[in-house]
Amino acid sequence: QGMQAAGISRGAYHFYETNDDPVTQANNFINAVGSLAANDLPPVVDIEIFKGNFGSNSVAANLQIWLDTVEKALGQTPMIYTGPSFWNQTINTDFSKYPLWVAEYGVTAPKIPFGWTTWNFWQYSQSGNVDGVTGSVDLNLRNK
Repeated sequence: QGMQAAGISRGAYHFYETNDDPVTQANNFINAVGSLAANDLPPVVDIEIFKGNFGSNSVAANLQIWLDTVEKALGQTPMIYTGPSFWNQTINTDFSKYPLWVAEYGVTAPKIPFGWTTWNFWQYSQSGNVDGVTGSVDLNLRNK
């Protein structure tokens, strides 16, 4: 409530487990988030580690189930956070209707994973510093 009153956008992401039920994961995320305010960032699914498929569906099919469940419940198109190597090796399917938050460090520009032509956010470092925060923080750019 304090963030909203101050005009600061809030965001929430879900670390996706490829070997767990996508509907259970989506419902857990939906229950944790509650509802979204007009200035909130879109819901984000973080998919970057493969631990095996859940059920007989492919990872891509299960990810689509998560995305559809969250979008229907929250009324906003989710964003996908991933790295280009993981995405191209594991999913390699066109999800370009979803905004992309790409993670790639130590480069002057990120590689764009298969299916997208540009990125919305780029996480370019995991070792940033922010006054008032103890320890390293992730650093990101927003592509407007």
